[in-house]
Amino acid sequence: MLLVGFMPGILIADDNPNIRVLLRTFVENHTAFKVCAEASSGVEAVEKAKKLLPDVVLLDLAMPNLNGIEAASILKRTNPGVRIILFTMKVDGLGRSLASATHHYSDPPLTAH
Repeated sequence: MLLVGFMPGILIADDNPNIRVLLRTFVENHTAFKVCAEASSGVEAVEKAKKLLPDVVLLDLAMPNLNGIEAASILKRTNPGVRIILFTMKVDGLGRSLASATHHYSDPPLTAH
């Protein structure tokens, strides 16, 4: 079914408000996606995702109360179809370990109609 005017929703989760603004600006000005919510912690991201059912969640790896990996695990259990993008601005041991351990896989493309 083709939904006229459908714009996939993105939830942005980062504890740094400046990063959230940069990501929102990029998404809204350079993609066909719509930011449906922002969250400042992993807990808040999970709560908002349960209510709003975004198509994509951008998760900072290092957030308070629930880090990005823990939040992603919960999100995939509660909404298996959600696409998750983990990112970090920190180049520490955890960031390097994840980068070297990550295996690329691809879901079918998510497009705005």
